[in-house]
Amino acid sequence: GVSFRVVDPAQSDMTMVDPTTMLQSWQYSKMAIRPGMIRQFAHHLAHRWAADGTPDVEVYAWTRASLNGRPYQQLVDPTVDLAAEPASLGTPSWVLPLEHPLP
Repeated sequence: GVSFRVVDPAQSDMTMVDPTTMLQSWQYSKMAIRPGMIRQFAHHLAHRWAADGTPDVEVYAWTRASLNGRPYQQLVDPTVDLAAEPASLGTPSWVLPLEHPLP
């Protein structure tokens, strides 16, 4: 699964966001295992906060997924502000490597 932490550094304020309250279940299922979509959702949250009058928030994701039968692990670095990360070709540095080989 994945959850998000939206931080307003100017106000020292933090809000936890459960994306299942904003997405259809099929959308959440696809996003939860795709780092690029996790980054896109982080940008979406930053835009929503900006539209509500709170610009310049930071958005962090906490992820846990099991890929191809591997044990659960973090997919993205939870210390990286994904709202500040641009789209990129290749594997970005904030995507964590697989920890376990296939069984």
